[in-house]
Amino acid sequence: MRSLVTKVRVLTLAAALVVAPAVTVAAAPAAEAATAHHTPARLTALAYAKHKLGDAYRYGAAGPNAFDCSGLTMRAYGAAKKSIGGHSATAQYRSARAKHQLRTFKHVLRGDLLFYGTTSDVYHVAIYAGGGKMIEAPHAGAKVRLVKVRKGDLLSNVANP
Repeated sequence: MRSLVTKVRVLTLAAALVVAPAVTVAAAPAAEAATAHHTPARLTALAYAKHKLGDAYRYGAAGPNAFDCSGLTMRAYGAAKKSIGGHSATAQYRSARAKHQLRTFKHVLRGDLLFYGTTSDVYHVAIYAGGGKMIEAPHAGAKVRLVKVRKGDLLSNVANP
């Protein structure tokens, strides 16, 4: 029975290849070839933030073992060699807006920055981890943590620096 199923799959694939239009693949220029397999900055930043889960919260801190919200995001994107606007949630939001890096939450991707507050006064920033969760350095007495994305005060735009 298994060989019959395998034969049907092979024939289906062969038929699809015959019907499908041909695709021409051009070689990438040398400059692009070097970055063809590069991990996106947002995923590098997410990996850094995951590594910091459990680290202490400390207002004004930007690592290596304690963070506030914008210090965590700044260091995470720094690990990806990206400047995101300094050590302030508002500054990071304004930088992303000025660089046209904002998109709607509907199109959020892992590693994107989530902002809380208003567009003129952003009081919190976190990193989207996927699956409706985020990594944040929340407040004094708490540790860097993975939690469900809170909808209250969440801005409708996220950033992909």
